Amino acid sequence: MGLDAEFQEWFDNVADDFRPKILDALIAPLHKVHLYNWLDQSTMWLQYYSTRILLKECMLLITRKISAFTMLQLNPYEQKQKIEIRDLARDIARSIPWVLGQIDSVGIPQHVPRISVQGVRAYTLLWPLRVAALAEHTTWKFRAFSIATLLFIGHEIGLGKALSIARSAGEAVSYSLLGMCSLPIYC
Repeated sequence: MGLDAEFQEWFDNVADDFRPKILDALIAPLHKVHLYNWLDQSTMWLQYYSTRILLKECMLLITRKISAFTMLQLNPYEQKQKIEIRDLARDIARSIPWVLGQIDSVGIPQHVPRISVQGVRAYTLLWPLRVAALAEHTTWKFRAFSIATLLFIGHEIGLGKALSIARSAGEAVSYSLLGMCSLPIYC
């Protein structure tokens, strides 16, 4: 739990001008979008969100196993972690329009940029979308949204890796539904 506390402390102390701006979305299905000043800034935040999801998923798995042996009830802790995982997945989803160039740094909808530019930007989404699609405690809505975005990146932008991630994410989610994998990220 110490590492997660360090991440939270870092987050709490980041300068306001380095944080993403959050605006009401002008494009569906999101209610809000994250805006960034440059690609490196969005990449850093996407990695932050992904890392926190992975860390929280691992902590939930460990606490679930410990509570099975000790009969401890960890519901308030688990509930808080699940909510934070969903919030982090939502933050990944809110970043997608800016990263793909669908909106500019002030939130104005844009014509889709050249495929080569969009491809470079889309590549930074692959890992965060994989994490969001496979995290056990994100909602099905965010899992489906993540997989759909990966399919869009694969078919429309031409990144074949996105298609293979979408396929494996879909299979892992199916396995987790059947109870064949306790932590889908590692399926």
